[in-house]
Amino acid sequence: MPLCIIFIVYQALQLLGIPFIFIYLLFRKFYQNKQAVFTLQRFGFVPVAPPDKKIIWLHAVSVGEMLSLEYFITLIKKEIPNSFCYLTVGTNAAKNLALKNIRADSISFIPYDFLPCMLLAYHRIKPHSLVIVEAEIWPNLLMLAHMHKTKLYGLNARINDRSKTNTKIYRGIYRMLLNCFDTIFVQSHIDEKKFQDLKISSEKIVVLGNLKAYNVAIKKAECKASLEEKTFDNRALLAGSIHPGELNYYIELFKELKPLYPDLKLILAPRHFTWKADLEKSLFNQNFNFIIWDAQHPLPAKQTLNQQLAEVFIKHDILVICVLGELFKLYNYADIFFLGGTFVPIGGHNLLEPAVWGTPMIVGPMHWGCQEHADALEQTQALLKVSNNQELIQQTKILLQNKSLLNTMHINGQQWLNIQADNVIEILDQIIIQLKL
Repeated sequence: MPLCIIFIVYQALQLLGIPFIFIYLLFRKFYQNKQAVFTLQRFGFVPVAPPDKKIIWLHAVSVGEMLSLEYFITLIKKEIPNSFCYLTVGTNAAKNLALKNIRADSISFIPYDFLPCMLLAYHRIKPHSLVIVEAEIWPNLLMLAHMHKTKLYGLNARINDRSKTNTKIYRGIYRMLLNCFDTIFVQSHIDEKKFQDLKISSEKIVVLGNLKAYNVAIKKAECKASLEEKTFDNRALLAGSIHPGELNYYIELFKELKPLYPDLKLILAPRHFTWKADLEKSLFNQNFNFIIWDAQHPLPAKQTLNQQLAEVFIKHDILVICVLGELFKLYNYADIFFLGGTFVPIGGHNLLEPAVWGTPMIVGPMHWGCQEHADALEQTQALLKVSNNQELIQQTKILLQNKSLLNTMHINGQQWLNIQADNVIEILDQIIIQLKL
């Protein structure tokens, strides 16, 4: 199907759907209290970009994708002094965090993918290049970029499971839209194969690696200068990004191991803080000696995080962290890391952050969300997989009893991550060259 036909059909379907979409937006605003749904930026009234700059429009829909651009934008600003980085995002959380953390020249919501909204935004931005992160497919945005002959790049691109299902139904349409890209920089060879299966030209596909590997390497280098090495004697287990249904796994683990290792401490970092009260109640009912670290209850006033943790562990066996942005530093002080979301049907989370610190890792059976990284880290002997609570306890015991194995896993994890980061840096240099043209 020619792209022009897709363009016309898409506009016709949107016109037919306007009443239903408007009702949905009203529902989002008044029932779900999503105030940003009717902001002017959503209708194309985004900030106007300066006419004398090379405008590089970058789009990342949510927090994770947006944060993956942090150091890439810094690199663009350094290597292309005349550039103007125009960042658009899709959620309130992403925009608020971007305003605090991202060095973009302009930050805005992405307009709704209606032709008048996108046309107006395109006229106000006038991009030289458009970079879209991960799995974002906005038909009008892509087709307008193609019609204006704007250089169009997919960055950290992937096809998730839902996208794979959609491509079976709309395979031809999906292929036409993806072929609007000049180059698609994919996360892995597995993603490369998925795009090739869609009959996307191999010349358009370049294996970047995971951009987040580059980010965490830079982030660690920045944090390392302000962090002391671990000096306290306690061994610390860190369960990060955990969910309510798997809390008992780590409670039972600690109850089993604490009598065997009196110096053992546990750090719990929930993925979301909405269940903090339930977590606190569970620990209280188990008669654990614990402390909550949140905005209202900071750690003891000491010069370094190492000293703060040492002070906490004098009186407490368990530390619960409910502060955004602090988990990354704690990997430096953990002896073993347990990945949350792998004992409940979530699929797990980011393994790159513990890997960059070389923290030995254990994941549960439900790690499909990070399958590729888990397999690679297991193969390089930096990670262990367990199937149930008994295996979790058994493998943790083995690691606590074997300092040599812990050290080997530490070295292997760091080496693996550094290789990933180096590969990404090499490809980013190629992207910068293309953006300069």
